[in-house]
Amino acid sequence: MSRTKGSGWGGGPMYYQICPKCSKKKVLYDPIGYDIPPFKCTWCKERFHSNDLLTITYKDQLPKQK
Repeated sequence: MSRTKGSGWGGGPMYYQICPKCSKKKVLYDPIGYDIPPFKCTWCKERFHSNDLLTITYKDQLPKQK
């Protein structure tokens, strides 16, 4: 099953970034609301706040290059 925007389960392609704690490229922006930090590393299982990582979920949210 493809993970495309609006497909229900999964909700779209995960946009992985580098974890500042374990240095693996496994961090994804996974906002679930409340006071829970929006970034989650799928390797070390830590959730945290960050001002350096991108708060996007889909590749089509990346700025267009000229």
